[in-house]
Amino acid sequence: MKAYTFIGIVHPASTPLTLEKFTQVLGSIDTKENIGEIRVKVTDSKFNANLILYNDKYNTIGFELLPTLVFSVETMFQTYINTASYYYGKEYNLELTHIIDESGYVTNIRHVAGVVEGNHSKRPFKIEKVLSLLYKSPHSHRILGELNAAIGDVRDTGFHCYRAIEGIRQHFVTSGNKAASWNKLKDALNFENSYIADIENYADHGRHGEIKSFPPEKRDEFLSKTWEIMDRFLIYLESEVDKLDKKKFPKLV
Repeated sequence: MKAYTFIGIVHPASTPLTLEKFTQVLGSIDTKENIGEIRVKVTDSKFNANLILYNDKYNTIGFELLPTLVFSVETMFQTYINTASYYYGKEYNLELTHIIDESGYVTNIRHVAGVVEGNHSKRPFKIEKVLSLLYKSPHSHRILGELNAAIGDVRDTGFHCYRAIEGIRQHFVTSGNKAASWNKLKDALNFENSYIADIENYADHGRHGEIKSFPPEKRDEFLSKTWEIMDRFLIYLESEVDKLDKKKFPKLV
């Protein structure tokens, strides 16, 4: 058996939340087996959760796998908080800050956005230029909102990535023809359907209320591809041409 304690805070702290202790069996979505349990409580917006893994094959999980562990349980904890959002009609969000193992060792939880974090030097323009370019598109608020949600909403990264791409597609809509706008988008930015097929697949599951798990490396793939399309869209807006130069911007497949 292996045990961890997660510490966090529920925002906004200005409206303190208290929830009674709740115990839930932890099961694998893929294998349907019970692998442990969680015991959660919130006192004045202070979050505390005990994760107990009682299946022998999970006893080797160590802090080298911390990102995967956090990835696996954070959405479950947020669901607990979302129940309060439904019940009280208020928005609450959970921020995990520390994890403590059974020996008492404390590790700060640093929420990593994924492959796109810290790569702002790879963006085609400085932030001021990005702001000025996005004024050219009335859909920029939706696009940026979905990119932000793709980073913060770990379980639904694919869903939000696809929504961001669909927001970019809206820039190419004429006469309400959806199929034509997809063709214009792919032609203008030079990418194939295959480039975003996996993102669309996961988005479809989320849109229909289904649960489909995926590993952290798949999340990085979704983010990387979506940011590449966003980069090309900004360059497209700046260049004011019908389509990007295919020699400078090879087809993404």
